[in-house]
Amino acid sequence: MEELISKGWKIEEGKLSKTFEFNNFKEVVMFFNAVAWEAEKMNHHPDTFITYKKCHINLFTHSEGKITNKDVELARKIENIFEKN
Repeated sequence: MEELISKGWKIEEGKLSKTFEFNNFKEVVMFFNAVAWEAEKMNHHPDTFITYKKCHINLFTHSEGKITNKDVELARKIENIFEKN
């Protein structure tokens, strides 16, 4: 988890959260589509909020009532997607 915190992830209201910033809306949508693909493969879906140049992601395992390894794994995959952009 430390590597995620060093990359800007935070624990807010019991959720693993980060806001990603982009140059334009198209980049946001392309990023989110890649995130959605990974989330579907894991059957683990983040709460997201998208605006013109930002995508805010919250990870939380609802069935467990807390942040789990599944959230950390998805956060790492999301971070890899972001770093490739």
